[in-house]
Amino acid sequence: MNEKNKKPRELLLYFTPVYNVLIQNWFLNVIERNLAILFSSCPDGVCNWSREQLKRYCECGPYHLERAIRRLKFLHIIDIDRGGWKQSNPPRRESNTYTFQGDPYRWRVTKELQERIVAETLKLGKEPRPFEHKGFEDQLAFEISFQKSVPAYANGKKGRRKQSRDLQQSPNEPAEVQWPNTDDKKWLDRMAYILDDDLSFISLASKYYQYTDDIEVARSFHDHGFSAHKLTYLERLHYIFTERRSKLHNEEDIAVFDQIESWIDSGIPFGKISLKLESLKKEMKMSKGD
Repeated sequence: MNEKNKKPRELLLYFTPVYNVLIQNWFLNVIERNLAILFSSCPDGVCNWSREQLKRYCECGPYHLERAIRRLKFLHIIDIDRGGWKQSNPPRRESNTYTFQGDPYRWRVTKELQERIVAETLKLGKEPRPFEHKGFEDQLAFEISFQKSVPAYANGKKGRRKQSRDLQQSPNEPAEVQWPNTDDKKWLDRMAYILDDDLSFISLASKYYQYTDDIEVARSFHDHGFSAHKLTYLERLHYIFTERRSKLHNEEDIAVFDQIESWIDSGIPFGKISLKLESLKKEMKMSKGD
């Protein structure tokens, strides 16, 4: 047979469409994006790979694999069916089943990503639909919500986040306050306010949510740009509030904390929560006749 008349061997290539919002943003980390792409590429969006296979695929350890899976489930991007025990000798546990949620209107992502989903829907000439879950106000709101819900997997990649001096100390040991030689009366006065033993929980919480965004920036980045005075104040405020929150002892403080949780779940920004706490504090004083 003439070599020129030979037909080239056909190469079958399978292409999987991937949602732009999952790969063209910083909302998901590398492991989470890889898993989302893998799961969506499986037949009917169902993946039965073992943990060992997933670790090799993502080139990560067990902690970061489990963290990524839990975050995707928390965002309603995937569902998980836990594998049962197989009757063999010896008995062994079957792999979990991971199902990719193909409807982005059922995801619980940030409001920014929800807007992008709507824009992509309109580009396709389709009508946007209501989202099943209220979007997180921003990335920070998601991180805090995940940290509260799944504290064991709250920390990201080791070495990626900067730990503050307070967090490196024993949780029962107050952080040492070290002020620079140069005086900054504004931050000294604010420090004195939160160190007052008679400061009410609602007043402390109001200050904490006033500076929550700054606290997260200070804890996450070395190049935060804060002065040494402000940085010390933020670290101390975070430490004191965390300690007081873990030791709520009266009904009034518990009610305040429950109200804060409700506002956070409703997606109210932290700055507005601070203002709401100030208003609530005034109402409580008036009801007591102060």
